[in-house]
Amino acid sequence: MFFLYIYLHIIATNLTFFEYNFANDKFAKGMGIIKRIAVISIIVDDSEKTNEVNSLLHEYAGIIEGRMGLPMKQYLTSIITVVVAAENKDISALSGKLGRIPGINVKASYSSKEFE
Repeated sequence: MFFLYIYLHIIATNLTFFEYNFANDKFAKGMGIIKRIAVISIIVDDSEKTNEVNSLLHEYAGIIEGRMGLPMKQYLTSIITVVVAAENKDISALSGKLGRIPGINVKASYSSKEFE
């Protein structure tokens, strides 16, 4: 389907295949990787699991745009907010792995805006 579209578009514009600019084609752009921005909220109720959380965040450092930690000593808990920009599958993988750690509560909020 994609190649038929390109072929017909090239014929209509009288270009050769090598002159065709794939980067400006809306259909070709749709074939790229779709990313989203998300905020992952982490509540750490068990302070002994902090190293596990940090090592997992370090593993996904490539998608993390920012991070803020708030220790709440009077409640014996910590809150970490992580902003990520990645594919849905990567955001879900990170939040899922964090959620499987005992003593950790995780929620992810996704932006409805998508980008490549």
